[in-house]
Amino acid sequence: MATQTLEQQTDDEVDTLSKSRMLSTINRYSLGNEIKRVKWKIEEGGLFTGFVSPDNSVFGVLKVQDFPIEDSTIGIFDTKRLKALVRILKDDFSVSLKKRGGEFRLMVLDDGEKTIHFELASLDVIPNTPQLKHLPDWQVETEITEDFIDDFRSAEGAINQDQFGVKTTADGVNVVVGETSDGRSSNKVNIPVPVDDFEPMSDSVVFRADLFAEILKANQDNVTGYWEISEEGLGRVSFEGEGWETTYYILSEQLDHT
Repeated sequence: MATQTLEQQTDDEVDTLSKSRMLSTINRYSLGNEIKRVKWKIEEGGLFTGFVSPDNSVFGVLKVQDFPIEDSTIGIFDTKRLKALVRILKDDFSVSLKKRGGEFRLMVLDDGEKTIHFELASLDVIPNTPQLKHLPDWQVETEITEDFIDDFRSAEGAINQDQFGVKTTADGVNVVVGETSDGRSSNKVNIPVPVDDFEPMSDSVVFRADLFAEILKANQDNVTGYWEISEEGLGRVSFEGEGWETTYYILSEQLDHT
C-alpha cells in the first residue's frame, strides 16, 4: 500500500504571526473553548471563519486582517488544543502548511527554538455555519460600552446563573442577569441599558449568560460594539477593532435550537 507523504511548501509561502494576534483571533470565535471545530479560510493575508456553538444557540463570523498564512481553507478540529500549543511559543513564530493527498493536513509553528506540528482536519468533519433566511425587526438597538461589559461580566460571575433576560419598561431597557426562561430564578441583577430609542417588547427575551459573557470578554478591546434584540428571539452583537470585526447571532432560550 502506497504511503502518502506530506508535500513541503516553498520558503516564500512561510509567513509569521504574533502570539497575541493568534490567541485573540482564537478567543473571538472559541468563546471559552465552547466552540472547537471551525474552517479557516485565508486569502490575501486575511482570515475568515464562521462558527457555531454545539447547542446552536450562538453562531457568527469573524474577519481578521494581517493574518499572513498562505491562501488556503483548513479544518481546525480541536481549537482548545491549538490554543494551548500556541501558548508554548515565543511572541513571534512562523506558520507553514503541508498537504497530504492534495489537502492541507498539517500546520507547523516554529518560533526559532520550538517547533509544533498541529494536525489539521478534513473539511467534511467541520460543521457548517447556519445561514439566516431573513432578519427580524429589531426592537432594541444599543451601543455596548466598557461599563456594560464590566457590569455584565461581574454580575454573571456573581449570580452563577446561565441565563439572562432583556426586557423593556415604560422608562427604558433592562438587562436582568439571572432571569430564566422558566421563571424559577431567585437571585437577579438588574442592569439599566442606555438607549436612544426602542420599541416595547411584549415579554423578556432570554439568552445564555455564560456565552454572552465570553463574547464580551473576547471583544473587550473593541473600538465599537453594538447590540440589537428582536422580540422574535434573536440578538445580533457586532464589534469592530483594529484590523478585525465579529458578528454574533444569539438565539433565545425560549426557541428550539435544533
